[in-house]
Amino acid sequence: MLACHKPAEEVYAFTDVSPRQQGQIMKLWRETSTVKAKPDGSERRGKPRTLSFNNIAFLQGAIDRTCDTYLDELQESLAAICGAEASQATIWCTLRRKGYRMKKITRKAIERSCYIHAP
Repeated sequence: MLACHKPAEEVYAFTDVSPRQQGQIMKLWRETSTVKAKPDGSERRGKPRTLSFNNIAFLQGAIDRTCDTYLDELQESLAAICGAEASQATIWCTLRRKGYRMKKITRKAIERSCYIHAP
């Protein structure tokens, strides 16, 4: 880049920083004389997360204890214990973001669910 006068492709080969990202870093350096994130907090974009770090840790712990927990059960326990209201979709997206995946459910499990959740 600037200090060593190497081509962007060569810098990419050594650092795994893409030429586009190198350009953005250099632009930030020229504008602010630093490559730190902007101090005004603008580095975080989009809507704030519904669930806090502690809520997510609670969900992960609940799944680690009993891996066959349903989303509605997680939702109820999250509200009862943590006092956090979140939709099942929010819980599912959060768990997906943390690396959890869904397995196919068996007929026996479906029948058990219908029996447990029957009115």
